[in-house]
Amino acid sequence: MYMLLLRGDHQLNEIKTGSVIEQVGLKNGDILQRVNGQPLDSLAAAIRLAADAQTRAESTMDVLRGGKTLTFTIRTK
Repeated sequence: MYMLLLRGDHQLNEIKTGSVIEQVGLKNGDILQRVNGQPLDSLAAAIRLAADAQTRAESTMDVLRGGKTLTFTIRTK
């Protein structure tokens, strides 16, 4: 489990200390744009992509931080 809250604008909040999300370098305030190359264009898409990502051994998340897009790779298995 990734252990974070996602606001309506896809902003990461309440990332849990020690979680996989924190360990790879994602930070509170990052704006999630894509998961595994798929855009988050709705809440339904965010839920679907989050569920799919948790079934994979590796996922990528593209976030906007300070005006720059950064890509993080998350390995869960």
